Amino acid sequence: DGSGFKPGSYVFLHTLAYTIRGFLESSLILDDEVLWDTGYSFAEKIMLKFEIQKKLNGAYYADFKGVGWYQCLTGNVQMAIIWLKIFQHTGDARFLNAASKAIDVVVKYQIKSPLNPNLKGAVAGSLPIYGRYMALRYPNWAVKFLADALMLEDQILTRI
Repeated sequence: DGSGFKPGSYVFLHTLAYTIRGFLESSLILDDEVLWDTGYSFAEKIMLKFEIQKKLNGAYYADFKGVGWYQCLTGNVQMAIIWLKIFQHTGDARFLNAASKAIDVVVKYQIKSPLNPNLKGAVAGSLPIYGRYMALRYPNWAVKFLADALMLEDQILTRI
């Protein structure tokens, strides 16, 4: 509770993904199983919801109830990176499968033929674009995380 910066509020998937990744990466650096288990359990819970609902919600409450009228596209690819890293660490193919699906969602909505050529390759903050996360904007970090996810996925798939 409070992860959305106010008691009882929700947290954007983007922020939640940063936190989960922090637990996982810290656990590897510090060789701390408690940190790993914490990050892993959050990542798995979100993955299972994604597999059932066929989408990630734009935000979540502390009880993991989702704010599902929009998606946070940045958070989608951040979760894909997390799931790919878990796959690398555990070999659990469920995480590779979910990561590939989450990446595909964002690639589907990446701007490929814009009227404004400056938007080519852009990724909206939210889907629909008027969603709560970075409404009506194309944050540069969304494309950065998409590129990171695609490169990590490619690295993993070439080794399988």
